[in-house]
Amino acid sequence: MRDALKNNSGTFELQDKLREVISPFLAEDIARTYDNVSRRLSQYSYESQHLIKRVRSDDNKVKKELEHDERYVRLLYHTMKKAISARAEFVCKEKQNSLNKL
Repeated sequence: MRDALKNNSGTFELQDKLREVISPFLAEDIARTYDNVSRRLSQYSYESQHLIKRVRSDDNKVKKELEHDERYVRLLYHTMKKAISARAEFVCKEKQNSLNKL
């Protein structure tokens, strides 16, 4: 994911890579959320390992946009957490099955 965000990778390219390791449903979910986040982050500048967006303090519309940006980033992390948990559970079950066969 980090590489995809850094390199501004395409959504379908990311989805194809994710399908190799997680379910197609989760891969699609992450790719869709990634697309929203990457579009929003393109409006930020990158300074000293921080994302910066300068706005006027009296512009309520832009403040709302910042809140939406935050929600989309949180949603991306939540979706990635679900996928990582599902993948870890799958790997543990497979490991258990292989140990039971011994």
